Amino acid sequence: DKSSDKQFDAAVVRSAAELLATADVDVIAWNGTSGSWLGTDHDRRLVAEITDATGIPATTSTLAYMEAFRTFGTERIGLFTPYTEDVNEQIVASYQRDGIKTLDHRFLGLSDNESFARVADDEMRPGSLELSASRPDAIIYLCTNLYGANITAEMEDETGVPV
Repeated sequence: DKSSDKQFDAAVVRSAAELLATADVDVIAWNGTSGSWLGTDHDRRLVAEITDATGIPATTSTLAYMEAFRTFGTERIGLFTPYTEDVNEQIVASYQRDGIKTLDHRFLGLSDNESFARVADDEMRPGSLELSASRPDAIIYLCTNLYGANITAEMEDETGVPV
């Protein structure tokens, strides 16, 4: 929707980056994995915009995921998000363009940040187990507001798949 699209507005991001730059930071990261559906080209442009505006190196969550996939040789994933199905499908298509095949995906159908942060471990376990059946290289919990750290080790032990 239009209100959530504001988070991707280059002028808004540039303004925020300029404020962060006054804190003498070493790097600026746009920590919004929901932008994964826009693709890595969007994030590369965003990083260039931030760096041009501030002189400070920048990155995004999506670009960090892509770098991790390359580093660990991850080519096939199981994708878990709190998002809606249409957003998940856009993420799957975006990742495919970057050579990452989504073998299976699960979503919770949520659409606001506050609800993403309230997802309980018990809501994530069933989908994680289902995703492991496709034998991906890794299961990805995609959403910077989704707290999957509590169950990561448990899911890795139970499924044998890195999370």
